[in-house]
Amino acid sequence: MPFEIVSLTEAHAGDAAALWAATYRTLRAVIPAAPARYAAPDAFLASIRELAVSHGGVAALERGRLVGYLTGFPITFHGRRSFFSPEWANAVDPTAGASIVGALYSAASALWLDAGCYSHVISTLAHDRELLDAWRWLGFGYCVADAVRDLTPLGAGAAGVQVLRASLADVDVLAHLVTALENHLAAPPIFLWSDDPVDVDELRRELADPRMAYWLAWRDGRPIAYLRQGPASQDACEIIVDEGTTSITGAYTEPDARGAGVGSALLDRALTWAREQGYACCTVDFETMNVSGARFWLWHFQPITMALWRVIDERVPSAPPAASK
Repeated sequence: MPFEIVSLTEAHAGDAAALWAATYRTLRAVIPAAPARYAAPDAFLASIRELAVSHGGVAALERGRLVGYLTGFPITFHGRRSFFSPEWANAVDPTAGASIVGALYSAASALWLDAGCYSHVISTLAHDRELLDAWRWLGFGYCVADAVRDLTPLGAGAAGVQVLRASLADVDVLAHLVTALENHLAAPPIFLWSDDPVDVDELRRELADPRMAYWLAWRDGRPIAYLRQGPASQDACEIIVDEGTTSITGAYTEPDARGAGVGSALLDRALTWAREQGYACCTVDFETMNVSGARFWLWHFQPITMALWRVIDERVPSAPPAASK
């Protein structure tokens, strides 16, 4: 069925929000642990309307019916001025076909270059493989996954390993392990660089915060791993933000301790604490190029969103070349 690409306006917001909610409900049919609150048509109505007014976007219409839309806003991503479309800021009616993605991006990407954004980041729901493939055909690659699971116990342990909740007395131990994690993330093939050193005072504040939990794994009196958890992360995809969500926002195991079940023992203890605190699900976000980390998280969690990234050659002019006569 033919469709036309038009500018996204405030008038499209209601239909766009309804389309988003319908696609989210299909996700929840596959991943019931996803928070129910975002299945409502008004969950992101105000946010979509605001972006349509402030940053515009594009919409696909089929005989006047909205069957896709794409919008977002500028951010700094990996040190680059980027245009970011969060998971609720784009959707395609599955009955219309994923080819609409190419038409939407063709129109939107020109606007994004005009805004000085040569780096484009798309977050989209992870259950639709055809849609993900459509983005990859456009030159995007995976960069970050957000994943979710229920709180079913793992029944996991590691021989000779004791998992304990960290206290203020363990702040130096934690600082060492957090620094090791940052070094791991900066190394090949991840190359995730941070200019900020570990803030020991912030660690102390979090250790004193009852909403946060740091778990340490000890073997033969030596700390070999840690895991950090607390309320839903504000630095991950928005659809995990819920009072019933606990997020894992840091974890690291020393190289010589990997493969022995230490990470699973830490996760099992974190899930136990989550049940005790009244949470309903657990989430984690991770870099897809973190080979060992991604393998572990995908074993225990289901992806709920995938972020894809494309960098445009900055020699390309923001304005399209003039048509030849």
